[in-house]
Amino acid sequence: MEQYREPNKFVRILALVVFALMLIAFLPLLGRMFGFSFLPSLGWLETSSELAISTGIFCGSVIALVLYRRPMKDDSDGEWLKSRMLLAFGAPFFGWISMSSVTVGIPFVFTTAFGANGSHEFIVEQAEGFSDRKCQRKIELLDLPIVYNELCGFSVEFRNSLKPGMELIVSGRSSQFGVFVSEVQAVGE
Repeated sequence: MEQYREPNKFVRILALVVFALMLIAFLPLLGRMFGFSFLPSLGWLETSSELAISTGIFCGSVIALVLYRRPMKDDSDGEWLKSRMLLAFGAPFFGWISMSSVTVGIPFVFTTAFGANGSHEFIVEQAEGFSDRKCQRKIELLDLPIVYNELCGFSVEFRNSLKPGMELIVSGRSSQFGVFVSEVQAVGE
């Protein structure tokens, strides 16, 4: 008869931390689905880049270690291959999600809780071109993480007045870490 082994307390805490980072990373995506467009500030992205990379490497490594050390039964149903595929794609994915929690999730939560009216400046990368179903009539911004580098729903006239390299002032609920978009104007207008 096998004895029940209590999981290591350190592993439980580690799993809780990784889960919290995942939750924080998905909050901005959830907000975006409900129409709240959030942009992290360029200052925060620059300041937090080393922390984000370290967090991503750490969480990706923890997931890789957990998946690698997972006990294998028999290989009759391809369990080894499934496990290795999960290891190859799961660890980098969790690393990227953890990086996103630092670069976008933490500023999102902080700005939601403590933000006030304010603004941030961003640089236009492209204001014309392809618009998809999720973001029609978009303006792409320079130096922001993927998914958070676009503003959606602007008139053709406003977009046509923008050129790559122009500065935009984005106003709304804001903190030093980012801004919820409510108004956008080009510098010099």
